[in-house]
Amino acid sequence: MKEYQRYFDLNKAAWNRRTPVHCRSKFYDLEGFKSGKSSLNYIELEEVGSAG
Repeated sequence: MKEYQRYFDLNKAAWNRRTPVHCRSKFYDLEGFKSGKSSLNYIELEEVGSAG
């Protein structure tokens, strides 16, 4: 295994352990996000572009 892959896997595992906390947080408004609400500003949306 390449050294960078080990770090990638460790980082991914750390993020995955934190996911449930973020999903329950009102700060992230998961339900709003799933219904189409976005916290991005106009300029950010312009830079990201359309997903479709």
